[in-house]
Amino acid sequence: MKKRILIVSYLFAPENAIGAVRWSKISKYLSQYYDVSVLCAKDVLNKDTTLDEAVSNIKNIYRVMDSGISKKVVKAFNKKKSVRDNYSHLKVDTSNSIKKRIYLFLREVYSCMLTLIGDYEILKRTKKYLKSNLDIINSFDIVISSYGPKCNHDIAFWIVNQSNNSIKWIADFRDGMLSPINLRLYRRFVGIKERKYVKNANAVTVVAKGCVSDNAKRYCNNKLYLIHNGYDKSDFTNNFNNINGIVGNQKLTFTYTGALFTSNDRDASILFEAIRSLIDEGIINYDNIVINYAGPDYNIFFQQASKYMIEKKIVNYGYVSRGTSLKLQADSDLLIHLTSYNNKNIDVLSGKLFEYMMMKKNVVSIVIGKYKDSSVKNIIEATNLGICCEEANIVNDVAALKKFIKEKYEEKMNLGTIKCNINEVEVLKYDYENIAQQFLNICDELMKGDNCSQC
Repeated sequence: MKKRILIVSYLFAPENAIGAVRWSKISKYLSQYYDVSVLCAKDVLNKDTTLDEAVSNIKNIYRVMDSGISKKVVKAFNKKKSVRDNYSHLKVDTSNSIKKRIYLFLREVYSCMLTLIGDYEILKRTKKYLKSNLDIINSFDIVISSYGPKCNHDIAFWIVNQSNNSIKWIADFRDGMLSPINLRLYRRFVGIKERKYVKNANAVTVVAKGCVSDNAKRYCNNKLYLIHNGYDKSDFTNNFNNINGIVGNQKLTFTYTGALFTSNDRDASILFEAIRSLIDEGIINYDNIVINYAGPDYNIFFQQASKYMIEKKIVNYGYVSRGTSLKLQADSDLLIHLTSYNNKNIDVLSGKLFEYMMMKKNVVSIVIGKYKDSSVKNIIEATNLGICCEEANIVNDVAALKKFIKEKYEEKMNLGTIKCNINEVEVLKYDYENIAQQFLNICDELMKGDNCSQC
């Protein structure tokens, strides 16, 4: 008889969010060996059918995690005059007026309170549902929860302690609870919670080094595993006609898909500066480039480009479905990846980088922050996926970036297309089928009562 796994992930298919992709895809391959059920959000705010195939074999999907406050927060963040837009706009502004500092602080307090209250509300409502369906709790051998939001781990912890069975718990961190991307006040509140989770879990998995703080690692007791995000090659079966850009189109097309949050987290300015410099030097023609943007933070992207007078080259697609996002990537020449490395040994490895791998495209990654040798740079170099420019090594990296863009521009103008000579062996490591196998190995070890460290 197959062992049974319960995945607790508020974000799950068919939600159109990068946070829904990881466990929608991993569950697809886990279900070939285990009976997999999922506990997730009751409502889907942005439905997208591209993940439907991945979850078609899931035994049960309990859509019960619900919070009226969380819905209001998410909806507000997607509005034009939202907390997120106002916060982002002010963060980009270089002004340090007392009025704006007070405004930012109050917004942070407000956002932190709503986030924590929303988590509590989801936990409360989910526990009420599970208490009336105790057979659900007692029927699983393993529960896997993935942060964020925080309520995922709280629910898994509660299930483990309520069950009559000896349930094993895997606490997955696809984001760091103490990540600098999160609000400062939030990080102060959840530090104790983080230690609680890693101390009580039977295994802890992280998407990148630093997703669990050094303070919490002391409680991991040789049960910490590094398992990156990835891509699912089956996503490319949507009959993309061309994976090398639009053949015959004499415009070099850059594309960025995703959020930016603030310019302290993701900033394309270094790329825009390099493009502007190549235009001014007469190396590339201003009329022969296109920069696509698809996401909720166009105002930040526009502001970054306007500093170098190339904002008119941006084509804004706004917030799009995952299918449209993949199609935009497939029809582009160079894919823009943005991240930060502001805290030593805390990498921000977004799922977007691995999605780009599936496209077999040249990636231009910009890493802002004061530290060198990020995991992003190491991965891009190992896979030969493109180029990574780090702000901390800006003199050397910008020179290399300009040379790279110049070569790709000339290749596009002369051949009408651009080739990407990726390292297929390295890229294959990030196929979700192989990533799921790593989780299968952990599950098998836990069922035998063995633990080992891979991180």
